Amino acid sequence: MTPLDHLRSWLEELDRRAPSMTELTASVIVTPIGLEQRAALEHLFTELQLGVLERLELRGWARCSTAIQVVRRDDRALERALIFEQLWRARAPDDRAERWTIAPESHARLASLKRTVRARLHNVHVETPLLPKAAALHSFHLADEDDIEGEARRLQATQLMLSGETATRSRT
Repeated sequence: MTPLDHLRSWLEELDRRAPSMTELTASVIVTPIGLEQRAALEHLFTELQLGVLERLELRGWARCSTAIQVVRRDDRALERALIFEQLWRARAPDDRAERWTIAPESHARLASLKRTVRARLHNVHVETPLLPKAAALHSFHLADEDDIEGEARRLQATQLMLSGETATRSRT
C-alpha cells in the first residue's frame, strides 16, 4: 500500500468514526510553533480578552493537522497533506500541539482578528521543491465558523485513532 493509499484509508476510517464523537467545543489549535511562543500567545489572548477554558494536549500533531484541514480527498490534496505532515514532523519532532477550548464568543472575536494576531506571532514559511510556493506553518489554527463541530469531531476521533488513550487534560 502506498503512503497515499494508506492516508486515504486512514481518512475513510476517520470519516466513519467522527460523526459518533460528541465533543463539540470551540477551540484554537496551538501548533508546535505556537507552543514555542506560548507566553506571547497567552499575552495576546489576555490583551484581546479571549479566555481559555481548558487546554488539551494533542499528540500526533502532523496527522491531526491533516484530519482537520483536508477536505478534498483527491490525489493532489492528499499528496499535499503528506508533504505538510513531513514538514511538521521535521519542524517539531515531538509532534505535539495543544487545543485551547474557548467560549463561542471568543471564537467569533478571534476569527475577526485572526490575521492581526498571526501577524504579531512568528510563523514559519518553508521552501520545498515539492510545492509550487512556500508552505506556511502557522502558530495557531482556528476552525471556520461553519466547521467548528465537524473539526472538533475529527480532532477527537484522530486522537483516539492515533493513541487509543485519552489525552492529558489540565484546567486553566
